Amino acid sequence: VKTFCNISAGNDGCIALDRYGRAWCWGYNGNGRLGDNSVSNRSTPVSVAGAVKTFCSVVKTTNYSLALDKYGRAWGWGYNTQGGLGDNTTVDKSTPVSVLGAVKTFCKIFVTVFDCKCFVCSFFLLLMIVTLLLYKNV
Repeated sequence: VKTFCNISAGNDGCIALDRYGRAWCWGYNGNGRLGDNSVSNRSTPVSVAGAVKTFCSVVKTTNYSLALDKYGRAWGWGYNTQGGLGDNTTVDKSTPVSVLGAVKTFCKIFVTVFDCKCFVCSFFLLLMIVTLLLYKNV
């Protein structure tokens, strides 16, 4: 049983953080969006591949996933045709890559209005979780 402390849902997948700061993803995996070094869809959570990182915050967008590690570095994986992952390429990534350039310390990560479906899915997922918790305590 995994215990998640942070979760973000896109229209075709989810990303969650466990209590150790490890990222887990599930859902549609086109372009490597789940970060498990594959393009296979997953119906259960899989650990994000690569060197072990301690993430503090995660966001699932329609086409890629983003995360901040405990040092404030930004990481991304998935669809990258327009360079949205910030790694100075336009090649899709199936494992996390860091934003390139001078060392940057970010303090917040969020979804833009162009990915507003993520907010809607996250809201309904949160509503479903709260409902389940309330039902369990009755």
